[in-house]
Amino acid sequence: MRFASALHRSSDLDAAVDAAADTVGNQLGGKVDLLFPFLRTTDPNDYRRLPELLEARFPGATMFGCAAKGVIGDGHEEEDAPALSLTAAVLPGARLVHLDPEAIMEGEVISEKRLAAELGRVPDGVDALVIVDPFSVQPDQLAMALDLVMPNAVKVGALATAGPVPRSTMLYGHTAHRRGALVLLLPREVRVRPIVAQGCRPVGRAHVITRRDGQAILELDNKPALAAMKDCYAGLSPHDRELFKHSLFVGVEMDRDEVEARPDRLLVRNLLGVDPDREAFGVAAELHDYDVVQFVLRDSHSATEELTSLLTLARDGGAAPAGALLFSCVGRGRHLFDEVDHDPRLFREAFAGIPIGGCFSDGEIAPVGGRTFLHGYTSAFALIERRR
Repeated sequence: MRFASALHRSSDLDAAVDAAADTVGNQLGGKVDLLFPFLRTTDPNDYRRLPELLEARFPGATMFGCAAKGVIGDGHEEEDAPALSLTAAVLPGARLVHLDPEAIMEGEVISEKRLAAELGRVPDGVDALVIVDPFSVQPDQLAMALDLVMPNAVKVGALATAGPVPRSTMLYGHTAHRRGALVLLLPREVRVRPIVAQGCRPVGRAHVITRRDGQAILELDNKPALAAMKDCYAGLSPHDRELFKHSLFVGVEMDRDEVEARPDRLLVRNLLGVDPDREAFGVAAELHDYDVVQFVLRDSHSATEELTSLLTLARDGGAAPAGALLFSCVGRGRHLFDEVDHDPRLFREAFAGIPIGGCFSDGEIAPVGGRTFLHGYTSAFALIERRR
């Protein structure tokens, strides 16, 4: 199992494909089983032409990629200009499934039975990469349904979101698809080790939901929820109080048997607003009585510290992967860090020489606490390695 990755910046798609294909082909000795193409372009015809050009260079290779608002290749980012990211692998045995919306839906809901039929026989524990067209498939529904059909599998991926060309989402499988979702089922001997960086740090202390109304939290620790929020604010530094005003989120502990909140198990979700009359606030998450929650803040410094820590733990906790994919929110990158290549640079520092490619998107799919979710403002890494 070997990987190679290239990034070529050009508005000429033919030139970009030739340059990127030469790079990865030479590194892999011409033998390629998997291609991960991610394209940002101003010409809508380029989105349709890309699979044909790649098929001509790598006949029979399985393609898994999409149109993107920005691309990541060879450990570097391009958020503004037309560019092609092409990551390739010598990795036989992967199986690609295109999920047509009509085939998996019953009314407005994804059918678990229909999804299982479309996926076919999937051995237990086979991990998957996922790309979703959000205009035709509800990505949060798909994540939940995949967990039901493949309960022991890791799933990591993103939404296909075009760049300068409106509604030009495109999924790259054996051909180009404008609708549905792609699921790449990896061989049983290969696993995906996820790293999910949500860019936040906990502040204050953890609280237990003692009264709620759907997504509205009415009481924390048997006291008005708004009082807990005010107490948290009062204990912050002046810098964090400023962040509190515009970068406050809520983390929900995913282990419902825990009475503390562990950062690696916190699912970060948006505040839906404050209700002064009920002294309550809303959270964009599925909540249960006695869930543990904690206020969290997001800023560039917190995001850097979090990702550095996660990458260090991943490096020290296992063998180096053969390659990696990175699905990063458009709200990160230069917009958050005021620098190019922030997340790929940290990855290269932790995993020197490991090829990494991917894209920027409007939503990332990755697990937290054993369940798969659609995230925002997140970098989701898929470290691809041989299963031990």
